[in-house]
Amino acid sequence: MKKTIFVLLSLFASTVVVAQDLHLELGTDVKTSFEIFKPYEKGMFFNQTEVNFSENQAVGFWSQTFCERYFGQFVLHGEYRTLAMCNNDYIVAVGWLLPFGTIIAGVDVNSNCNWFSNFVWGCQVKKFSFEGTEEIIGRDYISLCTENKVFYNFYKNLSLGAEMEIGYNFRNADDWNFNPYVVLKCGF
Repeated sequence: MKKTIFVLLSLFASTVVVAQDLHLELGTDVKTSFEIFKPYEKGMFFNQTEVNFSENQAVGFWSQTFCERYFGQFVLHGEYRTLAMCNNDYIVAVGWLLPFGTIIAGVDVNSNCNWFSNFVWGCQVKKFSFEGTEEIIGRDYISLCTENKVFYNFYKNLSLGAEMEIGYNFRNADDWNFNPYVVLKCGF
């Protein structure tokens, strides 16, 4: 048990060095995640790695990496996702840039997920930031997930906020699940 926690913390600490945002989310379980977001002139690169802990053990690992290329308002999106003990997804999608977010739709070329649609949004109002992801995934069944967050920036790159994750047939749940979190976000 102690060895598992040590290995996970070592992995986590080594990746924090290159992370832009570090999240600690406390709720029905504990989630730690780090994110790297690199915009460039005509696109962006994003990586998120998340580890979920429940009852003193790591129960889930999620990694998402994508790269987008912009052609005016048109978006070409490539993505790789992995979830612990599940098949990997290689996603190709197209989308459209909106003033407050991006909407994309695509297919999994690995056929683990027949199709998906995703809407990512965010906005800043003074010291408050609002962000969210709404996703529909079609397999042999439909999965829904929405993750909406609000943060208050109280000191330089340190924010405190809340997240509500609502899912249906998502992350191995066969029904609706509601997961509220208190989130500490540190930007580097």
